[in-house]
Amino acid sequence: VMDEEEASHVNPHKFLLFKPSANQVLIYLASSCNDLPPNGVLLIYISANGHPHQQNKHVEDYGYDVGGVITTSKSDIYREYNKEVKGSTPKSKESQILYPGDLHPFTRKPLFIIVDSDNSYAFQHIPRVFGQPLIILMSPLSVPSNLMDRKNQGSIFTLFLHNPIAGLCNSCDVHTIDITTWQRCVSLRDTFMKEASKFLMRIRIGK
Repeated sequence: VMDEEEASHVNPHKFLLFKPSANQVLIYLASSCNDLPPNGVLLIYISANGHPHQQNKHVEDYGYDVGGVITTSKSDIYREYNKEVKGSTPKSKESQILYPGDLHPFTRKPLFIIVDSDNSYAFQHIPRVFGQPLIILMSPLSVPSNLMDRKNQGSIFTLFLHNPIAGLCNSCDVHTIDITTWQRCVSLRDTFMKEASKFLMRIRIGK
């Protein structure tokens, strides 16, 4: 039986930020970490355009040298970026870009990161510095040509996360489905999600 204080925190805190600056993102993440219960997990969902990275053969710092994402106004960032790099290589990082390295301090807590971007793979090298569980889901950098034509309708990656059945139907050009087939698909999806959850819960992260 939960007491009144525990019951008031059943619904986790959520923050929805629309085109925030990198500083704003970090402020809200810090606040979320501070409010996280002892057995809690921090979920970060990022949907943003990618920021071009320097084409270096030898990357020295995966936290910043592989680019990041543009969370704020895209046109303003590109205008400043093009002004800086025109005719030369930038000597410093763009302060308004959210880089993978910016998330390193938050790996002190169990972290689940979802990145939907054309530079999503920049986040694949985030290290488990503090030994806490870390899961990173990244959108694909390329999709079949028939799906590329639908980008103006939204991200197929996000659609799969929101509704896997709708995502599969969209990918296969299935626009109508009878209720019996739908219910069967829902049953299979629920069975898969249940088994996948059990599998994840059995995983032990080595120190």
